[in-house]
Amino acid sequence: MSINTSFIIPHKGREDMLIETLTSIAGLTTPKEQYEVVLVSQNKEISNTLSAFIEKVNLRVLYNEENKYISFSVGGAITSKSTPEKEYEECLLKAKAMKYVLTNSD
Repeated sequence: MSINTSFIIPHKGREDMLIETLTSIAGLTTPKEQYEVVLVSQNKEISNTLSAFIEKVNLRVLYNEENKYISFSVGGAITSKSTPEKEYEECLLKAKAMKYVLTNSD
């Protein structure tokens, strides 16, 4: 099986909400080999509670230790029926939303 879905979750605190989200993902009937969960974190360390999800949901944590920053990527699906310019615009919109989430806290 190959991964066909990626959950990308920005994490800037509120661990209880994150754990609720990861618990929901862990409860999916889809085999975990078909998806990945990427946690984009501002935190160098993750708690033991979050560590428990590494195997349960194919969890990866992104944090740039050297530069002390987080990064993210966005993408689109260019198919025979799509318009590449529209896909690019969608990527820019996704990036704008992700940047907003990562730079604004409660």
